[in-house]
Parts: sequence; C-alpha cells; structure tokens
Amino acid sequence: MPKIGWQADFRHLSFDVQLAYLGVLRWCIFIFKTVKGLS
Repeated sequence: MPKIGWQADFRHLSFDVQLAYLGVLRWCIFIFKTVKGLS
C-alpha cells in the first residue's frame, strides 16, 4: 500500500512540476515577445 501511495504522490508531484515548467516557459515567451516588440 505505501508503495502505491508513493507512486500516486510522485505522479501528482511530477504533474505539478510539468505545469510549473509550462507556466515558466509561457512567461519567458511572453517576456521575450514583449521585449522584442519594444525594441
């Protein structure tokens, strides 16, 4: 049981990490486009 719970928590964590990575990536693209448009 603990192993299954750990795997479920790990999947949930990895999913949150993926969402955070995508969020940062989108912010970087947004800032890059903004700076490119201003210059």
